[in-house]
Amino acid sequence: MDTFVKTFSFAGLTLSFISSMPIADSDGFSGFLSEKEPSLVINVRCEKLPEKSGGRVFSRDNHELYSNGDETLYFSSYLSNDTETMVDYACLRRNGEVNELFVQYGELWDTMIFEAVNISSLLAEKNAIILHCSCVCIDGEALLFTAPKQVGKSTQASLWEKYAGAEIINGDRMALRMIGGRLFACGTPYRGSSKISVNKDLPVRAIAVISQGSGNIIAPLNPTQAFLALYEGVTCEYECDETAKKVTGLIGEIIASSTIVSFECTPDAAAVEAMQNYLNS
Repeated sequence: MDTFVKTFSFAGLTLSFISSMPIADSDGFSGFLSEKEPSLVINVRCEKLPEKSGGRVFSRDNHELYSNGDETLYFSSYLSNDTETMVDYACLRRNGEVNELFVQYGELWDTMIFEAVNISSLLAEKNAIILHCSCVCIDGEALLFTAPKQVGKSTQASLWEKYAGAEIINGDRMALRMIGGRLFACGTPYRGSSKISVNKDLPVRAIAVISQGSGNIIAPLNPTQAFLALYEGVTCEYECDETAKKVTGLIGEIIASSTIVSFECTPDAAAVEAMQNYLNS
């Protein structure tokens, strides 16, 4: 039987998948392929899913998590167009050193697998979180813009590229990780509609929580405001107590060590100039 191996590395996590079925490439993922020694190996089994057993930790959107002593079962589902019901297609079983992804589907591809293994939880084990944000590199440091959807994260990144010569690292989601007491922004394969995802780690200069406005007003956020802003923007299954504890603890570390500001901004060059003046003051 043929064996197919794919290894990805970002934000301190090197994840290897071993499968009897080829894993098709997805947009944005090829830049994160790696030849590093994996920190976690997941065997992909294209067969019937395990039975749901143990206590249900949570059920939300298209995911369910069950716990049965040392074993956890993380189910992923999709909405069937034929029956208009949710259908389970994958289950990640973890028990000690055993990590198995059962997939009951006709094909495999990168995005499907990443969706089915609860990447946010795996990154939390490496002291990293995923934040919905756009990111630009300026003078070797990361400037992040975070906000709810359709507020203008990608717009601000594009403005920095146009008027300040910044490199756009990602327009949708970055991983945040504390390294040696300093916050780093790490590229991820999740690039959204921006179609930009660069595999690069950068020390963070500042995080701007943006909102649309008629002018450009920048103000530091107090710890409570900063926590709420990051908490809302982080991808995480907060219903899982262990993961939630790790994530909220890391958010606290980020706030204590980083510049986090509110930024009411306009979609033009004036916004770039205002932020440049603030960061250089």
